[in-house]
Amino acid sequence: MQQQGLVRRPVAAETLGSTTIICTDKTGTLTEGVMKLEALAPDGLPADAHLVLALANEAIIEHREGQHVIHGEATDRAKLAYVIGTGVGIEELASRYPERAVLPFDMVRKYVAAFRQDAVGGGVRCFVSGAPEVVLARATEQGKGGVLTPELRASWVADAERLAAQGYRVIALADRRLPEGHDFDDGAKLHKFIHELTFRGLAALRDPIRSDVPETLAITRRAGVRIMMITGDHRLTAVAIGRELGFRTGEENVVDGTWLDQTSDAALAAVMPHIDICVRVNPEHKLRIVKALRANGEAVAMTGDGINDAPALKAADIGVAVGSATDVTKEAADLVLLNDSLTTIASAIREGRIAFDNIRKSTVLLISGSFTAFLLVMTSLVFGIPLPLTAVQILWGNLIVHGLPTFALAFEPGESDVMQRPPIRRGEPVLDWLSNAIVLGIAPLRDAVLVTVFLWLYWYGGYALDYVRTIIFAMISTGSLFYVFSIKSFRRPIWREHLLNNPFLVASIAVGLAMIGLAIYVPLFNRFLATVPLSFLEVLLVLSLAMFNIVLIELVKLYARTRSTQVRLAQT
Repeated sequence: MQQQGLVRRPVAAETLGSTTIICTDKTGTLTEGVMKLEALAPDGLPADAHLVLALANEAIIEHREGQHVIHGEATDRAKLAYVIGTGVGIEELASRYPERAVLPFDMVRKYVAAFRQDAVGGGVRCFVSGAPEVVLARATEQGKGGVLTPELRASWVADAERLAAQGYRVIALADRRLPEGHDFDDGAKLHKFIHELTFRGLAALRDPIRSDVPETLAITRRAGVRIMMITGDHRLTAVAIGRELGFRTGEENVVDGTWLDQTSDAALAAVMPHIDICVRVNPEHKLRIVKALRANGEAVAMTGDGINDAPALKAADIGVAVGSATDVTKEAADLVLLNDSLTTIASAIREGRIAFDNIRKSTVLLISGSFTAFLLVMTSLVFGIPLPLTAVQILWGNLIVHGLPTFALAFEPGESDVMQRPPIRRGEPVLDWLSNAIVLGIAPLRDAVLVTVFLWLYWYGGYALDYVRTIIFAMISTGSLFYVFSIKSFRRPIWREHLLNNPFLVASIAVGLAMIGLAIYVPLFNRFLATVPLSFLEVLLVLSLAMFNIVLIELVKLYARTRSTQVRLAQT
């Protein structure tokens, strides 16, 4: 919640660390989602264009303390705010043109249409706002009453492309008069009226890029995660924004919905590594893109907000619903963004990687000390000598001394290079070769030394059994408390780690050392645990084994770093 993201499924936290590509919408994620209509190019009277902006609109106005509060999609809010800013009375328009029917905007048809009763002129007027290429293709007249010739149509298309190339979202405006007598209650038949339109002009809207997005993109790309922009905007608009944000914008890097419709799944998967921007897409295209990426072995995070985006979110490895998404979309998602920001997705990926690292660290600490007591007991049985630890000592060490650090490792804040590594491979084992080297190599060697110390102290050291048991108890207990600092990072040496950046771990080690001290030096605990106070030399013996264990781990880590460097040099 601190990062403004809600993970709905715990298993998604692990998958986030493996994410290799984020498919994100532009509006509201890469941009602020606060549209502003900055330019209007009317064809005819501006008032006619204002009518279309105000009435071909799904936004709702709420009157609150003498002010207009507009609710709805960002583009519709910007259109309505512009009209209000010109001084037009929205209430007056609503009373003059009562609503008969509305065709909501969808990503397939790319227009919104409103059918309004004309209380003054009579009949019904259909107001249409949408993608320029769609609206212009259905328009036959100009706003000045003339015919929209092919030359004029081409001129308006060129104007729309010029504005789109400057990063504007461009919408076309049109209307049509219809006589009474038609059935406006059948929504499925209303689309047949969207033709022979009178073109009223173009509107250019701009949505500023979020201030945090450039840095977030840089961090995410350094982490080996590719970003793909998937938007319903015009190609030139998306390319202008993409170029500013460092996306590849060559002809081979940008595809549109028409191309997707004509391309097979196999061909789509083949070109996916080169695609950075997909424009004029609909929810069906999103689903195909996810499947193509996954066919290439990518771990995909897909964003969405509409109800039709739910299948794509379900098909992705990580479905991401923005805060304004429908309830159905949020139910299908693994991660819900409370602030719609790409930064939240990057933070979620970081947390996923940290979670995997911490699981690995806890597992190594837990397993590496699991067989020590067993090995000591088996040794005593083989040689026919008393047990080196009592049951109470074993229980004290496992629950109080060892348990707390293992738990505290789950709260490690993450290493500084966590977002500078490649994504975690799918199927990556919790115990990699370095972890196995510690668990299966160093731990048995340490245990062998411990068994040797036990046998030597018991047979040749001249110590009483209580002394031997106390020394072995102290060695086992302090060993895990000290070498936990070495496994805070498997990549950096212990002297370069931030040893005190996890207050839970520091507190657990302090508590563990205190409990060891109580067990050895407080008479009450001596009687309860069958321990005896140790001398200074005996304490040094205990600490020497702990240091020996740390040295072994650091040597293995040094070998791992050297091997990794050699592999990188060989690859270059």
